[in-house]
Amino acid sequence: LSICERKRKPTALRPSMAPPAVRSWGELQHDLLVAIMSRVGAPDLLSGGAPRTCSAWWAAARDPLAWRRVDLRDWTARTSARRAAGAGATRGSISVQAALTGDLEVAATRADGRMEAVLLPEFADEGHLMFLAKR
Repeated sequence: LSICERKRKPTALRPSMAPPAVRSWGELQHDLLVAIMSRVGAPDLLSGGAPRTCSAWWAAARDPLAWRRVDLRDWTARTSARRAAGAGATRGSISVQAALTGDLEVAATRADGRMEAVLLPEFADEGHLMFLAKR
């Protein structure tokens, strides 16, 4: 079961000793999930880890408000997340410049014009800035 579907099994405890009711993460309001996804970080959202948890998390991770601030400065975390997601083999021959452009394209598309800040890794160049300016 996913974290969104997991429920606590009933126990045979007396009512006064019964554990509090457990609420599924997937049942949280969409706005709250979007706020959480905006803090998860671009590496995890781009790798698809959090969004694959359940449909509610997927929808929140795709909400443009979750992409207002995109921090890609920690490229090591991004490449580690990519390898963990199994994308390392398919993108292994792509330069870091091209990989960054691809990530910026995904982020800009998901932000849908609502991006307020982009923090780039040290190797970013004028081409990346021009790409963002055109988006």
